[in-house]
Amino acid sequence: MDYGFVQPFELHADPKQQDQWTTYVEYLAFECFWLGRFARSAQKLRVQHDAGWEGLVKAGVVEPIDAVGDLASTEVEDMRERELERVAHAARS
Repeated sequence: MDYGFVQPFELHADPKQQDQWTTYVEYLAFECFWLGRFARSAQKLRVQHDAGWEGLVKAGVVEPIDAVGDLASTEVEDMRERELERVAHAARS
């Protein structure tokens, strides 16, 4: 991946042979790599979550949420969790 670094650097197997800039670039590359992996994983999980939520809406178990901006709010996430817990408890009873 290209992150736009213009200053040259060379990674070494032994980090003690690297200058601070190279070690910092290596650290940033590591963080960017994992951020990308986690972001892709979160997106896949969001799609599964939304599909499951839509199934509950269609089944009449929960109410739909109108505003797309509300979907990411903490309040709505808390509401969803409470509603799912209520439904799960009712299903077990």
